[in-house]
Parts: sequence; structure tokens; C-alpha cells
Amino acid sequence: MPDAVVRLVPDSTRPYGFLAALMVLESAGESRGLTSLSPGKDLGRAVTDENGRFDLETRLPVLPLPMFANLVAEKAGWSDVSYPGGNLEVQPPLERNDLIGYLVPSLVLKGAVTDAATGFAIAGARIEASPSGHPGRDPGPLPEARGTTADLAGRFRLELGGAREADLRVSADGFLEGLVRVVRGSVPADLRIALARQEDLPSIEGSVTYVRGLPCPEARFSLDLLRPLDESSRDPRASSFPASLQSIWEVVRREDHRAGPDGAFRILLPCGGTWMVKARCGGFGGKKVVDVAARGATSCQVALDEDCRIRVRVVDGAGMPVVANVYLERGGTLSGSTTVAGAVEIGGVPIGEEIRIYAEREGRRSREVRAAPRPGGEVFDVGTLEIPPP
Repeated sequence: MPDAVVRLVPDSTRPYGFLAALMVLESAGESRGLTSLSPGKDLGRAVTDENGRFDLETRLPVLPLPMFANLVAEKAGWSDVSYPGGNLEVQPPLERNDLIGYLVPSLVLKGAVTDAATGFAIAGARIEASPSGHPGRDPGPLPEARGTTADLAGRFRLELGGAREADLRVSADGFLEGLVRVVRGSVPADLRIALARQEDLPSIEGSVTYVRGLPCPEARFSLDLLRPLDESSRDPRASSFPASLQSIWEVVRREDHRAGPDGAFRILLPCGGTWMVKARCGGFGGKKVVDVAARGATSCQVALDEDCRIRVRVVDGAGMPVVANVYLERGGTLSGSTTVAGAVEIGGVPIGEEIRIYAEREGRRSREVRAAPRPGGEVFDVGTLEIPPP
């Protein structure tokens, strides 16, 4: 890499290196307080030739403390990549001929911020970058200047140096905050970020009650999107979905929503369409399918009915009752052990949804029964399950 600048700078993250660098500055006649030492102060610099090679020479006094320094490479449009060999313990005299600096193209984002409803530019929108929170991945280094402001045409340019990925938070007065994750190598040349206003979004509001109309306080409920209103542009599972609605979508997907003390609830949605609201409270459950308009509030009342109980008998090949494990599967698994008489009742089973029921004993498994428990709190008798012989 020709015409790159290679600098040797103190490593102020190490206490000894910091103090040693301070002594170097003092010995050079630069009197500085301990808190005024600049971590970017050069101890030496060189420029690479046409073959990318450099020869860096510097004069350092013999110090009573070891000094640590970093080898940093710079070039316009490129960013330095830290690596273990770039951190040096400097104690004169020192001569090294195996040092290598690494540069990668800077991650540069260019694009525009627009109104999701009208497509108009949003002047003055603020774009802030932060390290990606994706577990198990190193997002790479971000520069100190991690933000910028869109111009009058809503356009922006943001340089993120050697970052491999980052989260962008985009904000503007009167709009919901947007969240965009960018990954090196997959960023479009013209990044379009659409923000939405809360008044332009749909919502579901209503209450959760028992069958007789009594409010169900603190009921838990979840929402499932069955079909978006406009699959081409407003499907939150699509990559073209507006940035400011991604955070709303993440909130809606949680299965831990709670109604208020009076059973009332209201939740903002990222899009209209057909939604299913499922609620539970104690031993009661219920669900309702709601068609939600593209904008404004849609009313939804969810009436809970008592969960049912499942009764199962388990026998061997001779028809004799046996002790076995009975399993109920519906996403998760509920289980119970039979009594000595070969029968079991399992309560708290959600109504109206198909479950799979089978029994196991010493590695042998019965046939599988599928059933959809009915409302009303009644006992649902599955019948007899037979464990096959060894």
C-alpha cells in the first residue's frame, strides 16, 4: 500500500505505557500535566514507498519503565485494523524488521432519510452509529465521530472506518426512532431509511374479560401476524420494511404483553392486516382474529374461557393399567405421570388448539392422538393409550 502514513503512538490504555510516554514528552521539552497527555501524540512516523514498505526511526530516552506503543497505519479512504503484532513493548535500543500494518477500505454509508408515508425527505434527521449488539460477533472498531445530520434534501454520508457491522439509530422531530443494522459487504450504494409518525400507524386496543364480562386484570397476551394488509411494502418480515417500524415489530413479537389492572390494553402495530390476539390469565385462555386497518385504532375484545383438563388411561398389551409418562405437545411440552391405576388428568390445557398426546414407558411409545380441547372447563377424555410390548 503506497503513500500510507505509519505512526508509532503511545498505548495509553496501559498505565506503564502512559507514564513512560509522559516521560518521553517531558524529556523532549514538552511540559504537560498528567491529564493533558494526548494518546495520539506521535513517537515517530514514516510514509510507505511504492511497495508499501516503510522505515520508521525515532529517538527515545532510556526509561525506568517499559513503554507500550501501537503501530497505526493511515490513508484516505482506508482504516487501520488492529492486530496483536501491532502492539509493541518499546525499550531502547529496539530494532524490528517484521512489523506489518493492515488497512481495510473504510465503511462509508451514503443515503437518504424519508417519510415512510409520503416519501418526502426529512431534513435534519440525526444518524448515530453504535457497535452491533449481535451476540458472538465482533463488530469491529468504530471511529470517535459516529454520527451525522442529514442535509436539506435528507441525504447523509457517514464514515465508519474499519467497522464490520453497526447499528444505526435514526431520529427526527415528530417521527418514531428508526433502527437499521448495516453489515460490511451488504450495504446498498444508496441506503434509504424511512421513518414513520405514530399517528400514521395502526393499533389494537380493547380489553380482556372473563366469559361473563368481568375484567381480567394483568392478563398476558401475544399477537401473531397472520397476513399483512399489503405484502409488497408493509410486511415486517420483508427487507424493504421501514426502519422506524423494526423496533415496533420487535416489541409486538414479544409474548409477554400485559393488560392493565382493568383488563384494558393498547399496542401499536407496525402494519395493518389480519392479526390474532391470544390471551391467558390463570387457568383461562382465549383468542380472537382481528382485521386491522392501515391506520388508526381497531377495537378488540377477548373473552377468556376456562382451560380444560385432559384425561388419559394407559394400559399394556394385555389391557392392564400401567405407570407411564403422558406427554402433551403444542409448541412446548406438558407432562404428567399416570397413577397406579393407569390414569392421569392434566389441567391448564389451552382450548381450541390442536395438541398431540402420547404415552411412553421404558422407551416404548404408544400411538399418537391428536385432539382440540373444547371450551367450558370440561374434562376432555382422550381414551386409552396402549404401550406396545418389549
